Amino acid sequence: MQVLLTQLQGYNIMFKLIDGYAKKTNSDYLLGLLGDMCFMSDGCTADTAIWEDWLEAIYEKETLTKQEAFDGMIRFLEIYRNLTSSADITKLINLIQSAKNCNNTTVPIVKQWNLLLKEVLQEPEDSREYLQLTKK
Repeated sequence: MQVLLTQLQGYNIMFKLIDGYAKKTNSDYLLGLLGDMCFMSDGCTADTAIWEDWLEAIYEKETLTKQEAFDGMIRFLEIYRNLTSSADITKLINLIQSAKNCNNTTVPIVKQWNLLLKEVLQEPEDSREYLQLTKK
């Protein structure tokens, strides 16, 4: 049976994958991108252009196959690599692209993507990662 994801579910998988990779690599740039990707209390991303870039990366499809979400993640990251020339994003893109598709679980990051897919499918469809302000 083909799994279909909403735009938000595909976005959430991507967010969680970038989050895990950023923490593993201690990439300040990727952690900054994640801050822009978080949702504010009004339901919009902290950087409102981020959501529009995601929609562009998935060709504004309402529902996505696993592969379409995976390919959209690569296109989304390419948008930011082209804007910033970030070596961290280039490394992440190369790592993801080495798999060719989301079913090549011999590549560890793809295995992680598939685990995150299962996690996101367990969450309510409208789940969002909200920006958490910390008190000092």
